[in-house]
Amino acid sequence: MKQADWIDARGRKYRVILPDEANDTEAPMGIPLGPPDAVDFLELPEPFATRLHNTLHERGLYRARDIRKNPQAIFGALQSALKVDVHLLMQAYAEAEMEVPFEQQNGRG
Repeated sequence: MKQADWIDARGRKYRVILPDEANDTEAPMGIPLGPPDAVDFLELPEPFATRLHNTLHERGLYRARDIRKNPQAIFGALQSALKVDVHLLMQAYAEAEMEVPFEQQNGRG
């Protein structure tokens, strides 16, 4: 048996087990290792849900036992997935301020 990765139509990465003689293109038919679609349970908005799912994949957090061995790994995955949103939010603030006249930014006008 060997392991292979594949990406679904949503852009989510999965690790599966395949027979040794199988081609990696058969990965969508493999036995899933993970990560599970747990982020769907959380009802998170896209693209954050896919970013979190892929971060779990990148960190090898496929099973509950992976999380139990290192509970901080889940926290790290969440932080990593949110980091992009923080940068986007900071950029949105900066762009919004460039659109507003200086007087209005400082309570004048």
